[in-house]
Amino acid sequence: MYLIHSPADRTPSEREQDTESWQAMVDEYPTPDNPVDNWFENVASSWQAMTELYHEGKIKALGVSNFYPAHFERVFKNVSVQPMVNQIRLNPSQVLPETVKYDDAHQIITEAYSPFGQGRSFKVPLYQELAAKYHKTVSQILLRWSLDHQYLPLPKAGHEAHMRENLNVFDFDLTPEDISRLDSLNTKK
Repeated sequence: MYLIHSPADRTPSEREQDTESWQAMVDEYPTPDNPVDNWFENVASSWQAMTELYHEGKIKALGVSNFYPAHFERVFKNVSVQPMVNQIRLNPSQVLPETVKYDDAHQIITEAYSPFGQGRSFKVPLYQELAAKYHKTVSQILLRWSLDHQYLPLPKAGHEAHMRENLNVFDFDLTPEDISRLDSLNTKK
């Protein structure tokens, strides 16, 4: 799959510092009212080139990363191939409801990168409580939550044991009550 990423002028470590930093980065994304250096035109041109490769059978899937509804409305209004995937940072504490809703309405798969919150999630008491309740790891609870919401999780695992652990999420279901408890952690409402 080929992805077009939304721009960011901060380093990953700066983006991860705190919620205010995250929100500032989001606020600086280009929008129809706040274009940034011909970004929309450049993305449309790149998308057209990728679409041609898709039609030639050289690319099997096209997607975007960190696109919000305003980006979609401006860039993908009159294209022959819509994005198939929108990769966004997504875990119980970071859900962008309007983006997920837009993705769903346009048959775009919402792919959850950073489903573990880059390690901070392992310290959340509710996650630890649910891991003990289900006899699973925190990682497995967070992956199951993503799957229960029909998000496609994209976990990072550097060790074979963690990769195997991440696959072991299909033998249990979270209760609706526990899903609701996890949903209540979202700071992006």
